[in-house]
Amino acid sequence: MLILPDAALYSSAYMMQLLPWFEETARHFLQHKEQLGHAWLMTGAAGIGKFQFGQFLAASLLCEQPAAHGFACGQCGPCQWVHTGVHPDLKYIYPAALESALFPHHEGEHADEHSQEIRIEQLRALDEWFYASTHRAGFRVIIIYPAHQMNGITANALLKILEEPMPRTVFLLMSAQLPLLLPTIRSRCQLLRLPSPTHQVALSWLAKQGVAHPEQWLAAHDGAPLSAYHAAQQEEQPIPQWLQQLLMALEQRQKAALYSLLPVLESLPFGQVLTVLQRLFLDIQYCQFNLQVQHYPRLQAQLNTLAARASQHAVAFLLKNLTQAQRTAHHPFNQKLRVHHLLDQLFACFS
Repeated sequence: MLILPDAALYSSAYMMQLLPWFEETARHFLQHKEQLGHAWLMTGAAGIGKFQFGQFLAASLLCEQPAAHGFACGQCGPCQWVHTGVHPDLKYIYPAALESALFPHHEGEHADEHSQEIRIEQLRALDEWFYASTHRAGFRVIIIYPAHQMNGITANALLKILEEPMPRTVFLLMSAQLPLLLPTIRSRCQLLRLPSPTHQVALSWLAKQGVAHPEQWLAAHDGAPLSAYHAAQQEEQPIPQWLQQLLMALEQRQKAALYSLLPVLESLPFGQVLTVLQRLFLDIQYCQFNLQVQHYPRLQAQLNTLAARASQHAVAFLLKNLTQAQRTAHHPFNQKLRVHHLLDQLFACFS
């Protein structure tokens, strides 16, 4: 699935906020911070705010005037340094392609701004920092996000570091896809499963952020509030215009209208297109089994039509293909050919 939703809210205004569904987890984590393990692997659904939670924990560990439950005060010098991204005892390791999403006010620091991998050079750049004294004689924190995007060389280098823990150094690794991490990495970290908010809590939070029609946005984004919020800031409506046009073309068997969407789809990240179509096909499956549509209830009539026209086997097969395509969505393949092939498959399924 897409990697951006979890990284969408990290402007300076949100760095110091604790999302309400993480409050109990944060309280428990910080309760005995002097006895913390040196490496933590935090996992949870995409789009719930794992990266932001990691930032809050880092700020709380580095804070010099912690508030109740050990939470960051947000006012002291170290908190302000975390807030502005200049704390000398806090480092981030992430794919270069996420630079603008994670830190929109930073100038690009990576030579390859399109890299989707965490590379060995990023870890090696911290060699001297690891063994230097901390700036305030407190904790040293490293946030690795998303951890499953380390390449094999980087993962093995990190493994060696984790095998020889350094005093008062805490690694916070975050990933929504644990199976993609080396088992040896997982075995050297304490696992912390982050809860997803309840439907009502997510709706309430979105409403407080000023999102109109939060129910529709939340449904269209798998119940993930940060994904829904980010989409609501970037798009005009929960259902993309191109998706509505695509459905109409499929429903009416208009091949020319379907392929007229090529320029639009080629301009979008391929993984984003695949994610929307995966949700669409899940809804079509729900229709085929007389279940309630989950993502796009406003499209119920069109979805029913397509569900009746295609076989359950064909829909399941295409959904499987979409899921497999996600694994290479960020590879630099020919975008035009990939999108054209995708439309071919869609038209064949419902013609």
